[in-house]
Amino acid sequence: MSYDTVTSHGTMALDSVRNEAYHAALARVVTPDSVVLDLGAGTGVLGLMAARLGAKRVYLVDPSDIMALTGEIVAAIRLPDRVVILKGRLDEVTIPERVDIIVSVMTGNFLLTEDLLPVLFRARDTLLAPGGHLIPQAAVMEAVPVSTARVHAKRIGAWSTPQHGVDLGAGRPYAANTVYYMSEPWDDVTFLAEPATIHAMIAPEITVIAGSIIDAGTDTPRAQSEGLPVTIYEDSTKFETRGDLVTFDKDLDTALLKLHTDRLFTNVARVLPRDEADSVKVWDDVYAIGCPLGNDPIPTRGSIASKQNVLNGVNYWMINAPTYYGNSGGGIFLADRRELVGVFSKIYTHGRGNPVVIPHMGLCTPIKSVYEWLDREKMTYLLDDASRRADPLDPTTGLAAPAK
Repeated sequence: MSYDTVTSHGTMALDSVRNEAYHAALARVVTPDSVVLDLGAGTGVLGLMAARLGAKRVYLVDPSDIMALTGEIVAAIRLPDRVVILKGRLDEVTIPERVDIIVSVMTGNFLLTEDLLPVLFRARDTLLAPGGHLIPQAAVMEAVPVSTARVHAKRIGAWSTPQHGVDLGAGRPYAANTVYYMSEPWDDVTFLAEPATIHAMIAPEITVIAGSIIDAGTDTPRAQSEGLPVTIYEDSTKFETRGDLVTFDKDLDTALLKLHTDRLFTNVARVLPRDEADSVKVWDDVYAIGCPLGNDPIPTRGSIASKQNVLNGVNYWMINAPTYYGNSGGGIFLADRRELVGVFSKIYTHGRGNPVVIPHMGLCTPIKSVYEWLDREKMTYLLDDASRRADPLDPTTGLAAPAK
């Protein structure tokens, strides 16, 4: 598809709903010290939003001739000292510094059709600073079967109408099996089923785990140069990778890792929404999932036993789902909603010389504390997005667990 014309860019640049969503996301993360890359900038509207929000510097990168218009737009809003226009593909231009934010529309029609994501991932891997932000960082593809007589007659049925005696009916089966991208209003549409998610992904992959795992593993030379080892479990398969430490709170016993992979994981946990964090009650059923005693993830079922367990000034929830050494960093999920409500942290033991593990007295960092921590780190958008995913992870089937 060509993006050299004003017409092709108008549908994006003038889309107020889309622009409002991008502006809200940028407003959460742009600071006076932010360096921003608008990849596939087009008219530059997203990058210029970042500039107006106070970003220190913004790079607008796009290979199309529309960049001539972009230069005029930049001049008109009088921000040339903070905006750098680079005409060319990513591998043809030079960006002399790491960026804190990459904002882009590097998705084709229906997300994947134009094969643009590899460019975005390359920019992420080579230019995004540790702890940086990718906007957007998640996507969900939904589909629903519909009945619409008007669209069918226009796009498919019309092939059965001869044109001056020429029968074009042979084209009808092809027309019936073609994807159409339409924005006109559908006033006669009937849904034949509920919309369903057919694919969901997150990039970059960010994993929330217990800080005690990080504290114990960051001192080795390999961990400092190559990141920490991470094992991902999905659909009965095991995937090994490594991850960089994004941020770490030793007192709260939580950490964020950014994974070294372009692989898209579909089994990613949905998080309990922030405004429902106080709704979890003692005796609510939960699943605890981790890697006990070095084994692969084992889901166990129990309940919230207590919500008041203060250690070293930090409050934890106690769960009675059986847990053992190695569960640390695993997830605690509401059994009925399949939503993440805590990150497993500690387990009680009895005795001094040869302590005995008490498997039904595990402690987790509650999701409300995780939200508050990410507020302080200006990364709450990670969980805000995760709490809106359409399909929650089923902890008894698909597992996406952190490192052992």
